[in-house]
Amino acid sequence: MRKTASLRALFAGFAMLALTGNAGAAVKLSGDTNRPNISTFIPGEKIEVTFKTGGLSPSVKDLKLIAEIVDEYDRTIKKFELPVQPSSDGSWTTSITVPSGKLGFYRVKAKLSDGTAVEELYSRPGGFFTYAVVVDPAKRKLYPSRDTFFGMQGGFSRNANILPYLGVRWVMGPGSWRNSEPDYPGQFRDKRQATEDKGQIFLRDVFAWCKYKVNGKEQLWPTYFFCNGIGSCCMPVKWKDGYPRPYSKVSLGRTVLSPAGEKYFTDYCRELATSIAKAWPDRDEHIYEITWEPDLFNPGTLKDIIRYYELAYPVIHQADPKAMVVGPCAGIPEAKEMMHLGLGRYIDGFTFHYTFNGPDPEKRNAVQGIRELKNFLRQTSGKDMPLMSTESGRTTDGTSANELKVAQGEIRSNLIQLGEGLRFQIAFYAADMGKFGSNDSSYGYYYNLNPKIKFGSDKLGPKPVVPAYAAMTYLCDGRRSAGAIEWLGDTALGYAYERYNDKKDILLALWDYGDKPRTVSLPVGNGKVEVFDWMGNPLGAETKNGILKLSLSNSPIYVRGVAPELWGRDAVKPVKLENAVLNLFPGSKVMVSGKVTAALGKAVTGELKLVVDSGLQATKTTMPVKLKVGESMDFAFKIKVKKDTDLGNYPVAVTLFDNGNGIAAGGCVVKVREPVNVLSIRPVTALDGTKSLAVSIQDVQEKNISGRIKIRIPGVPESSRVVSFSLAPEEKKDVLISLGKLLCGPERRCTVNARFMMDSGYTFSKSTTLNFMAIPQFSVSPVIDGRLDDWKNIPPIQLGKENCRRSQKHYSGDSAEVRYGWDNKALYLAVAVKDNIDMHTKSGSITWSDDCLQCGVNVDPYKQAVESADPNAVAASQPRYYSITMAMTPNGPEVYCCDSYRPDLLQKGLIDARKLPLKVLREKGITYYEAAIPWSLLGLKSAPVDGQLISVDMSINDRDRKEQDDPSGMYLFEGINHPDIRNFGILDLRR
Repeated sequence: MRKTASLRALFAGFAMLALTGNAGAAVKLSGDTNRPNISTFIPGEKIEVTFKTGGLSPSVKDLKLIAEIVDEYDRTIKKFELPVQPSSDGSWTTSITVPSGKLGFYRVKAKLSDGTAVEELYSRPGGFFTYAVVVDPAKRKLYPSRDTFFGMQGGFSRNANILPYLGVRWVMGPGSWRNSEPDYPGQFRDKRQATEDKGQIFLRDVFAWCKYKVNGKEQLWPTYFFCNGIGSCCMPVKWKDGYPRPYSKVSLGRTVLSPAGEKYFTDYCRELATSIAKAWPDRDEHIYEITWEPDLFNPGTLKDIIRYYELAYPVIHQADPKAMVVGPCAGIPEAKEMMHLGLGRYIDGFTFHYTFNGPDPEKRNAVQGIRELKNFLRQTSGKDMPLMSTESGRTTDGTSANELKVAQGEIRSNLIQLGEGLRFQIAFYAADMGKFGSNDSSYGYYYNLNPKIKFGSDKLGPKPVVPAYAAMTYLCDGRRSAGAIEWLGDTALGYAYERYNDKKDILLALWDYGDKPRTVSLPVGNGKVEVFDWMGNPLGAETKNGILKLSLSNSPIYVRGVAPELWGRDAVKPVKLENAVLNLFPGSKVMVSGKVTAALGKAVTGELKLVVDSGLQATKTTMPVKLKVGESMDFAFKIKVKKDTDLGNYPVAVTLFDNGNGIAAGGCVVKVREPVNVLSIRPVTALDGTKSLAVSIQDVQEKNISGRIKIRIPGVPESSRVVSFSLAPEEKKDVLISLGKLLCGPERRCTVNARFMMDSGYTFSKSTTLNFMAIPQFSVSPVIDGRLDDWKNIPPIQLGKENCRRSQKHYSGDSAEVRYGWDNKALYLAVAVKDNIDMHTKSGSITWSDDCLQCGVNVDPYKQAVESADPNAVAASQPRYYSITMAMTPNGPEVYCCDSYRPDLLQKGLIDARKLPLKVLREKGITYYEAAIPWSLLGLKSAPVDGQLISVDMSINDRDRKEQDDPSGMYLFEGINHPDIRNFGILDLRR
């Protein structure tokens, strides 16, 4: 029996060897297209996909290639199986022709019948490769710069030229002071003079390499550029020969100008504008964006940022009559503050980043955000200021579902910004920058398939957003907004766009961002309309009596050829409402008013019909209409928001019927909001144990309001409180609710339910989870010696069996006492762990697996992170959270940073003991830990103030045997092994 079993094992090994080739040779499968540098084609081109294998045994039999081509929705387009017949060296290659007649995205999933899949290739996951079919660049028109909307930021390569296929016109041009004058001030002027001495035009060759083929001949692909990053983050830092440094402070490239720097910067701006004006006299405008994300890691004040503009604005306009100075290219809160400080005097246009992009732009209120921003700029600058988004994009994770959702969101975000009147929008980014799975791998519209080139890769593979973006730019460029369409459903949205030079050419873009498709009907006139899917393919159009019926989904569709008298920007529309958006509150009433006109060249005899969504009530829904040609009449319908209506958007549609036929429609959307904005509910804890809640609220109705707040902590009957409040228009205040000396331990996180009862009769609820823990300030800094003599006046938090929530099977009866304290220098912690067996065999990144403390600290417990494809924006917006392991190791006491949301402040890895002192003592079965974490190491520029809140978490790990597969862990709060900072406990720092 044993011999038979051994033979079976031997034969099995031979079989595996036959399949995988010679010893150590792994089978590999790769795939590519016949245009491997970009895998992007135009309709009708011959597209071949080639598969290659290696590492096979020449004698392998019955091995097959199994492949499937799917679209962006993972719907099968084609399947095939091919026999694999390796050559003598174990390789095999085959090519097949694949579909190319339809615009769109195609993913080729491929594997061998033994399970070997197409290998991962730098930023693209394994298992598939991709190609796209897009509009022929030769069919695209060039519009004037003022009429051109779409652009993209960086990562381009002349060896993988994607700009013509995407329809990208706006690009980032010269401007960086650091790149223009890397060695000395005045170097830029010298470069221009040297170029002119040769009889050439300096800076005229920007993107001259970007070409495309028309009838087999190469032609220049014209682009428009804006000069960007002129100052702030693009400062020269390597000047030689004793030139004084142009900055007085610097942080990650962001700088504050020195007196010498102000002179050199002014000179550079003058030289740059002079060069651009000379090189491009034929352009209508020359755009200069002075700073690039200046608020991120800003070492100075906002006034220091404004100083760049104060210096640049006059000299640029003096040197270049066609100059347009724009900025500040910052987060909206900081940019608004700069406008209050006078920035508006030094800019001709407003630019921003990482604001209205991100998942579900509609749910993130991008539409209202842009409108509010435009109103704000009008109020602060006294003029309608052009808006420009100079970076916007999202990351993908390589999965089909995520890449589809990202593509849908990207396209809708672009359509919203075009529809809301932005001058142009710069997409981020041409191609991924790093390896799949790394932090910077997935920002691109294309996969980066060359691991040797991080920026400007020469080999790319498209993602689903590529053909969708190409279709959008083809259909929409050269257009401007003719108005939003917000009344087709609560999650339906769209825009009408008209040609700048042809107001009769109207295009609609429509979609629904809800969870299921929506069928809508809208008037389009009696002409011929064309309907296209989001990849640009024609669809059937069902039109009856001038009404088009459509099914809307997350993927936008386009309707071209609708009647300009119904949808044109300046047309006298038959149905026109006074307001496109009505901001209301539960229980409020409003008149939906407008004007109906017989504007279609004939008299009208019929009626207006009002349709309101659920949550709204109307006392009257029809109104008779009898108008002569050109006559108008006003109309008004009274609607009411029900008191129990949920928050959200509620469409209102008004349709004009003439002799029973629907001939025109209009509408608005009612946005139902809470009358009070609840900003936060925070714990307030005194050192004597007295507890309170600070409820931060703000009026949003722009009128005096009042009401009551009812507080209750479930399971704690004595916590119930009711307090009154009142707010003036737009007032923001903290309502302090005293809870007395509520019996609630500092380590216990409680659910707080808050019910807001308005005097108007409307009520709504909010809830949060928090704890009450006051941390005293040391009058004298404790000595970090592990003795804990300095901690006698600070009561400990006791942890035991009930706190062991990691590997409970290994719990061995340990207990611990935890204390926190602070002063102007540092946050201190002292922990005494009763543990019969001390084990510390590990160090560095795996210290956590032995006896140790895993500590989490977050100094921004109420900060909200932004979602962005820009790593700088993400880093700057992240709460400053750190995961730190403290332990006695074979090398002595060690502190190791396991996770840092702000690596610019505290990097992962071992922390120098001089920066973060730690002492660990072991006496009589108790391990004592004492540490001081400086505030500066946590990112605070100054010491905390009385009542400042931070949040912490801790896991006390214990390992008693080398064979133990996982340490047990006693958790303070939720434990650092699940580092969701929302579950951290709050520390109220008290003097």
